[in-house]
Amino acid sequence: MEEKIDKIENLVEVIAVTVANGFERMDTRFNSLEERMDTIDKRMDTMEVRMDLLEDKVTTGFREVDQRFNEMDQKFNARFDEIEESLGAIVHDYHPRIEALEEAVFGATTFA
Repeated sequence: MEEKIDKIENLVEVIAVTVANGFERMDTRFNSLEERMDTIDKRMDTMEVRMDLLEDKVTTGFREVDQRFNEMDQKFNARFDEIEESLGAIVHDYHPRIEALEEAVFGATTFA
């Protein structure tokens, strides 16, 4: 009988050690997973900061491009107005000569 009790005690001890080892491995794996999750959280935070910075750069870039476009458009319009005035002055100065040339060549003028 004592032999059976010793076997049962040995068996219980083996089971207890096995269960304890299993819990220890599970705890180690759990801790490892927690560390990985912390690392992932830190990376996500870093990515959010990077995305915010990138968004700011893109927004700033669009503003700069829009500002440059507006400046170029204003310069173009100003230059176009200057050219239009110059052409108007040239046509005004040479209007009688152009009319005479048209009448001589075509028999009539388009300015009438």
